[in-house]
Amino acid sequence: MILADVLADYEKQLEAVGEEPEALSFVYRGLKQWDLTHFVLQLRQEVSEEDAELLAHVFSQLKNHKPAQYILGYEVFHGLRFQVDERVLIPRPETEELVDLILAENPSTELKVLDIGTGSGAISVSLKKSRLLWQVTASDLSVDALELAKENAKLNQVDISFVQSLCQILPIFLKMIRTKLRSMSWLASQRWPCLLMKRDLPFIDRLLRRQIGI
Repeated sequence: MILADVLADYEKQLEAVGEEPEALSFVYRGLKQWDLTHFVLQLRQEVSEEDAELLAHVFSQLKNHKPAQYILGYEVFHGLRFQVDERVLIPRPETEELVDLILAENPSTELKVLDIGTGSGAISVSLKKSRLLWQVTASDLSVDALELAKENAKLNQVDISFVQSLCQILPIFLKMIRTKLRSMSWLASQRWPCLLMKRDLPFIDRLLRRQIGI
C-alpha cells in the first residue's frame, strides 16, 4: 500500500475519535526528518514494513489522545526547539505573543526577569536568547520540570538561574519591593525588575497582594 492510502485510512479513524487528522503526517514527517517536498514525493511510494510499524505506533498514540509534540519529543517556540514530555505542558503559540510584547517594550533595557512556573523554560529561554544581558531566573515547584527546563537552556545555549521552589523566591522578591511598593501603579511604572505572572497561576498574584498589603 502506498503512503497516501495508509495516511488517508488512519486519518479517517483519527477524525472519528476527535483528533486532528493532520497530526499523523506531522509526527511522521518529524520522526523521519523529512521536509515537505520530500514528504510529498514519498506519498506515491510503497510503505516499507518498518515504516508501516512506525505509522501504526504513531497512530495508536494519537488515537489515545497523546499530543503530537509528546510523541515527537519537542516543540518549536519562538524559533527555538524545546524538548517536551509529560513532565511539562506544551508551550502555546499565544505565549509567543507575550514574549514578543516583552521584547518589544524593552528593546535595550537591562532587566532582571523572574519566570514563575517556567515548565519547559520556553519563556525564560526565549527571552534570554534575545536579550543576552538580561538576568533571568526560572522557578518551578516541580523538580522534573526544572530538569527539563535546564536541558532546554543548555540545548539553546543560554545561561539561566533556576530555583526549585516558589517559597525560595518569594521572600527575596518581597524583601526587594516591600519598602517601596504601596500600590500596583508603582510596579507598573518600574522597568526593574520585570516579574512574569503566568495566567494559570492566579494564586501567586493573590499571595503577593496579601503579603504586601494591597
